[in-house]
Amino acid sequence: MVNLNIQTCSLGKALCIGFSQVSNSKGVTNFFIKSRDKETKHIEMLSNKLNDSHLKTPITWNDTVTNSTVASFSEKLMLFHINAIMATAVADYGIALASSVRKDLSLMYATFIAEMGLHLEDGAELIWKNHLKQVTGIN
Repeated sequence: MVNLNIQTCSLGKALCIGFSQVSNSKGVTNFFIKSRDKETKHIEMLSNKLNDSHLKTPITWNDTVTNSTVASFSEKLMLFHINAIMATAVADYGIALASSVRKDLSLMYATFIAEMGLHLEDGAELIWKNHLKQVTGIN
């Protein structure tokens, strides 16, 4: 499970790096940067668990990001993608938590779930404030 969690975080981190380069809104850019930092922290902690057990860590997606500053997608779609990947990471963490017999891993996954849950709430607020509120007219 740890390898899958690292790969999910790595994909999310790569997208956050790319999306933060092309985002027009300061608030959305900051959200992508915070997301990238959370993913980096999770990758490091998960990789340390593997390294402590003398196991190989999976490759990351970071070197696939270009230095482009031209957005290929709308901010609404980029926010949706990042929130979807983070929600997938939370689901993966839940499965790993339920299947882990090690207390140290269980504690780590429970912490990750709480952190990502709070961060996902911030992402949902951004989507609401920047995009859905205008469409629905609801305050």
